[in-house]
Amino acid sequence: MIETFPIDRKEQNATQARWLWVRRTLKRDLVLAIGLYLLALGPRLAAACARFVTSDELAWVYRATRFLTALSTGDWAHTAQVGHPGVMTMWCGVAGILLRRLTAPKATAEHLAWLARLHWTSFDPFDGPALKQLAFFLVAGRLPVAILTSLAVAGIFLLARRLWGRRVALVGAVFLALDPFPVGLSAVLHLDALTASFTTLSLLALLIGVTETGLFRWAVLSGTLAGLAMLTKSSAILLIPFVALTLGVVFLTQQKRHPEKAFRLGGAFFLWLAVAGLTFCALYPAMWVSPLGTLRDIFGTASRHAGSSVHPIFFWGRATFDPGPFFYPVALAFRTSPVIWLGVLAAFPPLLGRRFPDWARGRRLSLLALLCFAALFVVFMTPPTKKFDRYLVPVSYTHLRAHETRHDLVCRLLSAWRQRGVLVILTAAVVLQALVSLPYVPYFLAYENPLLGGPQVAARVMSVGWGEGVDQAAAYLNNLEGAEDMCVVTGAIPHLAPLFAGETLPLDEAHLPLADYLVVSVGDMQIRPAEIETLLAGAELVHTVRLGNLDY
Repeated sequence: MIETFPIDRKEQNATQARWLWVRRTLKRDLVLAIGLYLLALGPRLAAACARFVTSDELAWVYRATRFLTALSTGDWAHTAQVGHPGVMTMWCGVAGILLRRLTAPKATAEHLAWLARLHWTSFDPFDGPALKQLAFFLVAGRLPVAILTSLAVAGIFLLARRLWGRRVALVGAVFLALDPFPVGLSAVLHLDALTASFTTLSLLALLIGVTETGLFRWAVLSGTLAGLAMLTKSSAILLIPFVALTLGVVFLTQQKRHPEKAFRLGGAFFLWLAVAGLTFCALYPAMWVSPLGTLRDIFGTASRHAGSSVHPIFFWGRATFDPGPFFYPVALAFRTSPVIWLGVLAAFPPLLGRRFPDWARGRRLSLLALLCFAALFVVFMTPPTKKFDRYLVPVSYTHLRAHETRHDLVCRLLSAWRQRGVLVILTAAVVLQALVSLPYVPYFLAYENPLLGGPQVAARVMSVGWGEGVDQAAAYLNNLEGAEDMCVVTGAIPHLAPLFAGETLPLDEAHLPLADYLVVSVGDMQIRPAEIETLLAGAELVHTVRLGNLDY
């Protein structure tokens, strides 16, 4: 017997219309994400391909070569090169070495063979010949970092649109793509930009899980990203108590209204923790053979960094080993662009208001969580005496998210004609952000907040310079006749030796008689001004590198 059923054409057409809308939305979001990726990648590639060398990058290149050797020989224990642990940074360095092997196989083999003969127990930043060999891999090692952090900008947009809508997420992602300090750190082979990217993505995924459906699915994604963050830098361990605190707050606020979801939060936390741990172990071969020893090394390194600093830094007009609790607030003020600060300050009035619309409660929770993480991260990083401004990049990323949340609240609360005014203001802010960044291409790390006086004022308050401009000094010296036979005395050996054709020696009284030229950086003048003035007595200034209205 054949049975027939009537077809509900109206329902069928509605279903088709919904699927068509979903496809168009996904296509539009994908196009926007690709555009944001390319927008972020442009300045990062410009900075990554610049020839200047920061003081720590060649150490990471060396660790990556040893990491690759351990992988190729199956010596899993020796993939633990340093206790940061810096695993994702070393994976980026390995990718750069393999890229070099594809583009220049003979030269790559020669450099790796030369480096294999080194028997350093720790990286030597004054070994000029070795620094030249390591510099061969530097730009290639930077490229994976630039690509990953640019992909993170696109990923942040895709996640943030779930929390605050497409327009809001787009504005925030554009700011992140162009903000000069994150751009500069995203183009060096180091830890902080990768840590900030993975941390921000993890937090956004978690917030989506607690404000929407699919809690366990988002917990898996957030835990994976948290594992990548902790693989990069041990400070990301702050995510564990923060996630527990966030889920605890959500439990207390939802146990009456949504008891079935509230009691699933405990399971979500343990799932998040398990996935983070599995990710950490899966990508860190040293954990396969010596998990306790590897973890002991990581926590030991963190404890040493929390103790006394080995090298002094310049803060508030003097060299010091412990700049105190005001270092990070001052560093954040100088390193963050004024557009971002305006957005962060504007985010507080909605939080302080007593009445809050029902549609915005999830956004309020997300905003509070991000601002709390930024504040807790600063508190977490303040007790250690070893302090650098780059350690604050995760705070910069969460500040950008707070800025875009405020835009969402404004646009929903104001009338249509006022929304258009807000959009005009935000467009002008994006253009201003781009104009602020342009003068620093490709030295984005030289950026300082212009409202506080820019680099000139910053140089009187805190340490400036991480190798920017030394490449120009090297180019000047290399163009001189007989540069290969010259001897240059400098305090910037890790920055100059990889690029200068001749010999480089430390800047001190013992080596001064050997010098054909002296190269003095702004950092040297900050840390030991009286000694430098004595060494420069009788010398003639022949060349100055100037960046951002400051003599570097």
